[in-house]
Amino acid sequence: MAKYLVNLDLNQNQLVKARVENLASAPAGPVTGQIYYNTASNAMFFYNGSSWIDASGDLQGVTASTGLSGGGTTGTVSIALADTAVSAGSYGSATQIPTYTVDAQGRLTAAANTTVSVTSSSVSDFTEAVQDTAGAQVATNGSHTGISASYDDAGDGAIDLALTTSGVSAASYGSATQVPTYTVDTYGRLTAAADVAISVPSSGISDFTEAVQDVAGGMVTGNTETGITVTYQDADGTLDFVNDGVTSVAGTSNEVDVSASTGAVTIGLPSDVTIGNNLTVSGDLTVSGTTTTIDSTTITVDDKNLELGSVASPSDATADGGGITLKGTTDKTMNWVNSTDAWTSSEHMELASGKAFYINGTSVLNATTLGSGVTGSSLTSLGTIGTGTWEATDIGVAHGGTGASTAATARSNLGATTKVSSTIGDGSATSIAVTHSLNTDDVVVEVYDASSKETVICDVDRTSVNAVTLDFASAPATNAYRVVVIG
Repeated sequence: MAKYLVNLDLNQNQLVKARVENLASAPAGPVTGQIYYNTASNAMFFYNGSSWIDASGDLQGVTASTGLSGGGTTGTVSIALADTAVSAGSYGSATQIPTYTVDAQGRLTAAANTTVSVTSSSVSDFTEAVQDTAGAQVATNGSHTGISASYDDAGDGAIDLALTTSGVSAASYGSATQVPTYTVDTYGRLTAAADVAISVPSSGISDFTEAVQDVAGGMVTGNTETGITVTYQDADGTLDFVNDGVTSVAGTSNEVDVSASTGAVTIGLPSDVTIGNNLTVSGDLTVSGTTTTIDSTTITVDDKNLELGSVASPSDATADGGGITLKGTTDKTMNWVNSTDAWTSSEHMELASGKAFYINGTSVLNATTLGSGVTGSSLTSLGTIGTGTWEATDIGVAHGGTGASTAATARSNLGATTKVSSTIGDGSATSIAVTHSLNTDDVVVEVYDASSKETVICDVDRTSVNAVTLDFASAPATNAYRVVVIG
């Protein structure tokens, strides 16, 4: 918030849409003529040099208390009896009882009619009369088969109905070895219940013979001799004997050829051999075919020199296009190209962390540094240069430079402004001169409170091209303000 440290002369112009200071209580340290608006009492106050005076007068307003409505703080004020929300009318009759609610001021705040309601509990001999009638009806009607009825005349006047006992013992009937038997009367009640043990003769089992056969089969399979297998045919009840000895000789496809299955047998390798498991060659291995295909995952070779293109008369021409091809979505190749006299890779080259490219034993490039031996370049663009000393031609303004080698010339070329700042105030001077030496009247002057950092307003006089004078209505305290001159 800007602070004005000089009187504000509006030169008889209007103060439009102005608002005085809003406070909940009077400000401290007032001066004569100071005003403020009290937000707690909604009144304007002015200070007369010794106390705050309410500018709205003695009567602040009329407030309606309990039982009244109306009131106000301005204009004509009226007071009325508050409505209690009770409907006007007559209450109470031969069949209705009036009810009321009264507040602390003795006013009816609620009124209503309640209908008279008398229950049997209000009549002293009502229960006895009903009991006598019910008891007579039970006595004359008696009971029915399987159901008994009784009337409890002493307590609750209720009629109790119950099933008569049938003579059947309460229990669970039937099991894996017993069949339950029951007797039922014409009312559907069980009058007798018992368990009978299960007894079934062999003639009553349709698969009795089959069961015996199963037992026999178990006995047979438990008795065998070497080279002979005995089985029991469950379908016809017969025993089968099978010879377990060698009956024929057969070879494995693509691994072993066998000339016959009986008699004189010749075993050897076929023309095309497939080894299903590991193959170890203790001597030399010579492959004379045109194509050698290896489908293994890893090849381990003890030799430390692998020769490619080993023809009778090797040359750069016979080596052209030779190298290694890794199959992928596209071929990944490392080939010798005779026309460029160089190894050529189809893919990026990635070095491990800490490694570099070397030429003739000298590092020329690693992940962060260009080798010191690289002194010439034809670079046309660079990224961010973090460190270094520039000692070449001045960079022009059009190319992002200053076109100068001194600060003064650079500011002139760029049309840059200069800032001069200082702390002011000594507790006695109301007029303070500030020298900026910018050699121009085209300066911007800003003054702010050194503690709160808020801008303050004072009179500014450009006394020369190198100085300004600041005037205050009262002397600033020592080092109270900071002044900034930009030009």
